[in-house]
Amino acid sequence: MGYIRKKDVKGYTYHYYVEKKRVNGKPVDSVHVYLGTANEIMRKITGSGANESTHLKSFEYGKIASLLAVDEELGFRDLVNSEIEKRHEKGFTPADYILLTIFGRWCGPLSKSAIGEHFKESFLGFSTSLPHKVNAQNIIAHMEYLDKETIRRIETRIGIQLKKRGIVPDMVVWDTTNNYTFIDAGESIPKKGKSKQGRQNKNLIGLGLAVSGDNIPIFHETVPGNTHDAPLFSRTVEEIIARLKTFDVNPKDLVIVIDKGNNDVDTFNSIKDSIHILGSLKKNQVPDLFDVPLEKFKDIYDTHNETTIKGYEVKREIYGRTFSVVISYNPDTHKRQYMTYLKAKERVLSKLNAIRTSMSNKGRGRKPTIQSSIKKAVKIIPEQYSTVLKYKAWTDESGNRFDYWVDEKAEMKLFKGFGKIAIFTDKLDWPMDKVAMTYNRKVFIENDFHWLKDKLLIPVTPIWHRRDDNIRAHVLLCVMGLLFVRYLSLKVRKLGITDEQLMSELSKIRVALVSDNKLKKPRIVVEEMTPLQSRLFSMLDLGRYLNIEKL
Repeated sequence: MGYIRKKDVKGYTYHYYVEKKRVNGKPVDSVHVYLGTANEIMRKITGSGANESTHLKSFEYGKIASLLAVDEELGFRDLVNSEIEKRHEKGFTPADYILLTIFGRWCGPLSKSAIGEHFKESFLGFSTSLPHKVNAQNIIAHMEYLDKETIRRIETRIGIQLKKRGIVPDMVVWDTTNNYTFIDAGESIPKKGKSKQGRQNKNLIGLGLAVSGDNIPIFHETVPGNTHDAPLFSRTVEEIIARLKTFDVNPKDLVIVIDKGNNDVDTFNSIKDSIHILGSLKKNQVPDLFDVPLEKFKDIYDTHNETTIKGYEVKREIYGRTFSVVISYNPDTHKRQYMTYLKAKERVLSKLNAIRTSMSNKGRGRKPTIQSSIKKAVKIIPEQYSTVLKYKAWTDESGNRFDYWVDEKAEMKLFKGFGKIAIFTDKLDWPMDKVAMTYNRKVFIENDFHWLKDKLLIPVTPIWHRRDDNIRAHVLLCVMGLLFVRYLSLKVRKLGITDEQLMSELSKIRVALVSDNKLKKPRIVVEEMTPLQSRLFSMLDLGRYLNIEKL
């Protein structure tokens, strides 16, 4: 059964056609289509003016409107402007430029110079009176108001705004990554280091990110690209705890989930009375637990794809304290790791055989040296398989020799570790399923880092800035762009769509500027939407920005 729903927005009434169906015995909206104002509906029914309208221009609207909605609901621009001590003259405020830059990361990513041109051609440019030329120089000039302390205050106040809307951390997940730059030299932040993207020839920017259980960024740190994980965590964990207290959240009630690269005994001891820890261990820290046969494991929970996760638990003294250690086993992960190993094994053995062949070749030509052969072999064998895939190079009466083999005993030990993770926590009363499921939520922040890589939705790269403050400001805008997306995702969570689907559908919601010969002013018409797009339009109240005074 269908019906017409009215929604009043700023003195204007909009109409939607809604159909309901029963899901699990409860009525839910299944079709949600925007119809227009009463006058628009009447014109459609009577056909009046059918040939009197001219389509002037079409604009992408969904992303822009949703960006403005988050800004409005969190009071983003107001709080940013209140933190930046600058006399606001005619034109955009610093916060306007910052929001415009976030929009540019959503839509490209666009370079600072391209943002101005894109802005002019967008619905935002059409609906806003341009104060002056929006260009890269103006954008960068206003980014310079975002020094390190200002960034801290803005991020903290955003967290307080989220708490007012009921978004309170129930846990914290911390992880680190780095992003490459295109600059040869800068101040203290761009540094050569081990790139997690494989771009070893580039200067790097380090990034630490803490997200809540709702996957909302609550804290980030921009650091030199050669910063190691454990020292960074040690330096920032107290700040994360302080940030939680600012939100009026007691850290003692929470766990912070970390990767094994952040393990540090001194850090753990310093924060043991402040926040609980949940992390992972290296295999060599508990080798005996990886040898425990699967027959001794218990079923602990089923994943969304009906894979049964198994677990084995002991109490173990680690880092001078007693922890619960859970060995979590995922058969799907086991299979994936096993197949990955077999492919790598075949590739490596083929390349090692080529080295052996070239070494023993009795024909003409220069033969490889012992040193060059070893150097090639080191590069060929992945570090995680170095105890299994073995080689040796030597010299005897026949000349230089090279050979390789598979250590079967080490290979069997490797197989025993596939699909297993050693998780430890000082929450000694937690059952195995809660320990494993909480740690596995770490995948959320890993997905966030994918989002913050190049060619994805809110990329940090490319980075062209040289000054540290500009780099920090650039990263802040990317993290804020991610926060805005996560906030939108929470608002439409019941739709069951991914963040990628959300942004894709929003980008397809368009409006058209239409000239009507009977009216003195042109009007804005929402283009035809799918049922999903109509639901997003309604749930996010995107119609609120269609009454433009300029029209």
